[in-house]
Amino acid sequence: MADYYSEASFKAVENLTDNEVDWLNEELSVDFEELTPKALEEWMELREMEDISGSWGFDHEIQTDKEGDRFLWIHNDDYFEPSNAAGFLYYFIKAMRPDYTIGFEWANTCTKPRFNSFGGGAVVIDKNGLEWMNTGEWLETEMRKRLPIKEDK
Repeated sequence: MADYYSEASFKAVENLTDNEVDWLNEELSVDFEELTPKALEEWMELREMEDISGSWGFDHEIQTDKEGDRFLWIHNDDYFEPSNAAGFLYYFIKAMRPDYTIGFEWANTCTKPRFNSFGGGAVVIDKNGLEWMNTGEWLETEMRKRLPIKEDK
């Protein structure tokens, strides 16, 4: 039996202000299990998030670097949900930093060598939306460009 993982670790937002730290702490303290289904649906709709499924799908911490600047660290070492992280960060940009751009990548791995079980992706987020790329789709597109075209007989 093989175990499959999605993993990520990145500084999502750097040089946090006191106001942003307060906002993040409030937003990230939501206990999804305490929300009614309707309240959860309204909460997700307001934040333009599709499916929380009872958890964020990522771990998060406010950290301080050597210079004393605070940053939001998003990570997970077993099940990272990129769409939830991207949706939340898009909401943060719209609410707190409309001229900010955030990007991150993630890896999909497996504990055993399985076909098509490794890959990942990346996303760039700004006030205009999200731009996604998936390594599997990219690879397929690039391979099609390079493979010889078979003629119909």
